[in-house]
Amino acid sequence: MSPPAAFRIGWCCQFVPPDGDAERARRMNYGTVTIAALRRLDGSRAIEKLVEVVDRNLTALALQLQELAAGPPHRRMLRIFSGILPAYTHALGRPLYREPVLRALVETGLAEAGDFARAQAIRLCFHPEQFCVLNSAAP
Repeated sequence: MSPPAAFRIGWCCQFVPPDGDAERARRMNYGTVTIAALRRLDGSRAIEKLVEVVDRNLTALALQLQELAAGPPHRRMLRIFSGILPAYTHALGRPLYREPVLRALVETGLAEAGDFARAQAIRLCFHPEQFCVLNSAAP
């Protein structure tokens, strides 16, 4: 018996390879950069760092979507980690994301991800960063 059409199951934020392949997990999961690290960089180097991290994250998102598309329709759901765009809402990051190179990367990468997800009937959603979540594994 197959699940109802509206029923979906997927994963939240991080991909854990069933075989435990650490390199695959690294490729398919997001990276980050801290605000403190960005503050230590001059303007052009901060943009370069964000481009590097965001490009990695958009590639990871594409790999996650490809993984989901290969599975059955009822397993096509992904909760995208809100840290996909580090520092996006922070006062330090906002002007950096307005830079043409970073803006184009984000617009293109998210548009491609959205197009692919729609074509493959993958349900996408976001959740807030850890500072907004009311539960934690740590005391």
